[in-house]
Amino acid sequence: MKSRFALALPVLAMLLALAPASRADDPPAAAAVPVATADSAAAPVVPRVDSKFTSAQIKELESKVAADSTRLQSRFDLGNAYYDQGRLNEALIQFNKVVALDSTYWKAWVNIGTVNDELSKIGLATTAFKKAIQLQPKDTFAYVKLANSSYAHGDVATAMDNYRNALAIDPKCLEAHFMLGNAFAEQEMYRQAVREWKTVQLFGGPGAAESKLAQDNLETVYAFFAEEPEFLGKLKAIQGGQAQPPTEHKLKPAPAKPGAKKSASKKTTTKKTTTKK
Repeated sequence: MKSRFALALPVLAMLLALAPASRADDPPAAAAVPVATADSAAAPVVPRVDSKFTSAQIKELESKVAADSTRLQSRFDLGNAYYDQGRLNEALIQFNKVVALDSTYWKAWVNIGTVNDELSKIGLATTAFKKAIQLQPKDTFAYVKLANSSYAHGDVATAMDNYRNALAIDPKCLEAHFMLGNAFAEQEMYRQAVREWKTVQLFGGPGAAESKLAQDNLETVYAFFAEEPEFLGKLKAIQGGQAQPPTEHKLKPAPAKPGAKKSASKKTTTKKTTTKK
């Protein structure tokens, strides 16, 4: 069921970010999504940042790869550099070569999924995300990426399952709470949606980008129910982090007004795609 109004989606350089670069001695940490770090700061995470590679740095990486084609980290970094420049096919070549050399390099699988998703190769993207999860079952980031892909292509039920999978690993994953709220709102389950967005604000604090987006969505919903003060009061009383309410509010038909429809004007925002660095 479609929502009766458009909601804000994450516009962070994180939602669809690339996987961060890792060294051979990195512990297998769970990569959560952004918090005060584009980011889900709570559990052990690999920080996600927008890497900006200079031309000189890219040439240096290309030279390293040319000199030794088996250097996994150099290839991985080169893939990230190409991705940052929008050179998606070249980035994909590098990430595919990484997993050809080491099929257990889970961060490269996440990035293969991310790039394929941007290239609208949904089947390949899903396969890559699932491979990353198989290799690193505690990677919150991979679950959120898989969920975002499902959500963007209309499979809301599967997306919600994977947002919940991410939250089972990291209950403070801001992006999972935020997007789960959007999914609830799309199904007109507004109290659950409000609870998720308020949970974002509870865990993220006022400075987190997700908290600001959550506030945008809260204001949209509040405005939408302005003519139903009793239900509006119940929505505003919901606290973040609490259990889901057992019942839902059924929207009453708005009184017909000549030339006007009841709907919110707030438009959705989309999170910028990124990969693991």
